[in-house]
Amino acid sequence: MMLEHQLPLSDNKKIVHVLNGDALLERFPTTIPGLRIVAREALAEGPLGGNTLKAFFDGRATYLNDKYGAPSSFYYQQTVTEFQRLQGIDKDAQVFLWFEDDVFCQLNCWFVTYLLVHSGHSGSCFVVRPPNHTPYSFGSLDESALLNCFHNKPLLLLDTIQVAQLWQKLSIGDFDAATQCAAILPKEYHFLQSALKAYLEAFPGKGQPGRPKSALIRIVADLKTSDFSSVFREFSNREPIYGYSDLQVMRLLDELKADALI
Repeated sequence: MMLEHQLPLSDNKKIVHVLNGDALLERFPTTIPGLRIVAREALAEGPLGGNTLKAFFDGRATYLNDKYGAPSSFYYQQTVTEFQRLQGIDKDAQVFLWFEDDVFCQLNCWFVTYLLVHSGHSGSCFVVRPPNHTPYSFGSLDESALLNCFHNKPLLLLDTIQVAQLWQKLSIGDFDAATQCAAILPKEYHFLQSALKAYLEAFPGKGQPGRPKSALIRIVADLKTSDFSSVFREFSNREPIYGYSDLQVMRLLDELKADALI
């Protein structure tokens, strides 16, 4: 459902912006009022399960420490505290989710939506997306363009219940049910469906290493080099829907080398 947002922005406590990272926070227009919360996660990889939120966060902290050497204390200070702030917002606040269309951002967005529903949020929740010419990045937009994303575009009113259900199915590994949840969403959610498809294609199956690793194997062969900067640049060009950082691509390359696949 598409709604043109009209701004009754007098009470900043009733307006919450959830941003997809610190880079956007640093450039976020000062003229847009409201509380700002940053989703500092990378849920496009690693475990998504846990019987409780604490178990979920513990699993994430352990994974990021094992894979990237990120101290668990840093994860709790910088990531969990932001999610706790989100859980504490006014239940009827207007929430604006500033997330791009790629897998990296969408997984974070779905978890944020789940947290809102889990916390009893009852206010409107809108998705603020980049323009069509740069669907996977707010990074190329200046302050004026970011303002246009917020003020001048019809915003998508998120079906938070359905997206939260999608996340729940995904978190327990029920991929068929998650796909069904995405499939029944209206056509305006095409970006979500595309991101879910790409996320699931990242898993190995039928003797294949998964779509991202398969792409990297082809890139190394095509470029005739495993030089990281060249490979990362080409991967970002060929598979922008993943939105992977340099650290994620480097980890995938290291795993391919360890398995003697490149």
